[in-house]
Formats: sequence, C-alpha cells, structure tokens
Amino acid sequence: MTLTESEDAIIQTAAPRVVAGRKWTPSEAVRSAKSALYLRDVVGQVQHRRAGFGLIPRTPPWHKATSAQKRQLVVEEIRRQEEGERYAKAVSMAKQGKWTNWEGLEKKKKKLSWRDIWQMDGARLSFIIRATYDLLPSPQNLKEWYGEDPACSLCKVLRDLASILEQRRTTINNLPQTLAGQVNLTKFVPAGQHQEHYTTPKDASILQSARDWKLEVDLDKKLVFPLEIVATTFQPDIVLWSPTTKLVYVVELTVPWEEGVEEAHERKKNKYFDLAAEASQISIFAGEVGCRGFVATSITRLLRKMGVKGYSLQQAIKSISSVAEKSSNWLWIKRKDPIWAIR
Repeated sequence: MTLTESEDAIIQTAAPRVVAGRKWTPSEAVRSAKSALYLRDVVGQVQHRRAGFGLIPRTPPWHKATSAQKRQLVVEEIRRQEEGERYAKAVSMAKQGKWTNWEGLEKKKKKLSWRDIWQMDGARLSFIIRATYDLLPSPQNLKEWYGEDPACSLCKVLRDLASILEQRRTTINNLPQTLAGQVNLTKFVPAGQHQEHYTTPKDASILQSARDWKLEVDLDKKLVFPLEIVATTFQPDIVLWSPTTKLVYVVELTVPWEEGVEEAHERKKNKYFDLAAEASQISIFAGEVGCRGFVATSITRLLRKMGVKGYSLQQAIKSISSVAEKSSNWLWIKRKDPIWAIR
C-alpha cells in the first residue's frame, strides 16, 4: 500500500507483484479488508459482546485516517478476517471445536512458547494437546473410533475424558498452596512501634486495609472454619481474616471440566450465599481452573484483588495452570489404578 497508494504515478506503477501460496492472495486480502473498512464507516461504531458503550477503544474512521493509519487498519482487518475463518472452521468441528463454547476462561493467556515445548517432556506435551481437543483414547472415544465397548475397568461404565479428569478428582492439594503462595501477607507491627500512616491508592490490594491478617489453607488436613469468625460446617479451601478490621475472605477453588466453569462458579457462590448474607464482613471468592490447565477469569480477578500484578500475575497464572495440567496428567496415567476408582 505504501507504493500503490503513493501520490506519484511513477511510484504507483513500480509496485512489485506479491506472490503467495495457492490458498491466499495478498491483493485479494487487501481488497477484502478495504471493503470491510468502508462498510464499517457506513455502519458506524458498534459494541460487541457484553461491553458497554465506550468500553471499546475507538479506531480512526477510514475516510479520516492517515496513510500510516490506513495501512495499520488494513493489517488488523486482514488478521481479524483470517482469525474469523479459523474460528468458523473450528466451530464446524464437533469435537475439536468444543473450545469455542468455553466461557469465563483466560484462553488467550494459555500459551506454549518454544522454550516450554523444548523443556517439556514429550508425553506431557502430547497429553496437553490431545486433552485440549478431547482426542485421548478414553473409553468413549474408543467406542466412537473403533466401534468397541471398552468400558472403564474400574467402574464398568463407558467413561469420557471429562469423567476421568473431573469426577475422580476430589481436590488438587497443591492449588491452594500455589495460590496462597502468591499472596504477600502484611507483617505484624512489632511491640513498641507505631504503625505508619499512608494513603491507599485506588487499585491497592485488599490486604492493605489491615496489618494482622491470618491465613488458613486446606492442606494435608481438612480446614476447620475459625470459630472466632463464625460457627459453621463449611470447609473452604482458603480463609483469610483480620481480627482488628473483622474482614473475612473465603476462597473456594474448583477444578471443573472447561465447559462447566461458569456452572461451577455459580454453584460455589450459591453455596456460601447464606453465610455471606449473615455477616456483611465476609466476602466469598470462587475461583476455577479447568482440568486441562485453562485458568478462569475469576482466578485473575482474585489475584489482582490480592495485589498480584504485572509479571508476578503472569507467573502465578502459569504456575496454577501447570499444577492443574500435571494433576490431570497423573489422573490419566493412573486411570486404571484401583486406588482412583470412583466411589
């Protein structure tokens, strides 16, 4: 476009002819992108999905954009159209395209770099890729592929991958520890010293409201809800509270099948609804991590509220995702072990 749309007629004719493969022609892609941008000018600014008015940044209209902006708009539109074609192809696939129905997940943050691939064990890499698209040889898939009836050797029922990874998982003991490890608790003020006064920024962590936080995590033994807060039979994964401010944060972690993340979130929130209604100081956080390592947006919100941001947030999400992947991989390897039988 730099040459073909130049004001000099000689430069316009000097533009080289770009040749690509048989399935994609640059000139046709640019022409299609320009037509879409012209149409967007006619339609005007619109909102997408659940975003309200003004939440989507405005792009310069085509008829007012500079030459550099037009080139950038065309490149972005070509990428958007190519991604739309890939998405449409994925939707048409009954099994491999199920990820298009996932909601509430940080799908774009689930990435495998070349460094991760080279450092990863081949068996684990194979599990991650095939589990994401539900192509592992589960009893249900073997029946579809070969017409056999290889029922589960433990429960004598035709199980799919979701049943193996989700129903046989009571909890991932390392997840609460991994999440709690990202929270930098405020230390006590030593005796004889005065607490420093400071202003709390708007995006500050919820932990900055007190200096005497206590933390209980469901690890190695069942967590008993602290009696100094309230007497209840609930056993959440993490309880964080401050005796002075009377603030309590209850964290419930779930590792559901990716298609059931939204349902699991609502189920956990409703479970503690009465408890939160009795005491306004109690806040409930329900976080989900998919069986195949896809972290839900609820986990990201929770970590940000705890003050985990930037690079630390990326590392925390990667660590939590890795724990879920390794646990699911172990469940898959031990799927025929009698100790993992569904009871």
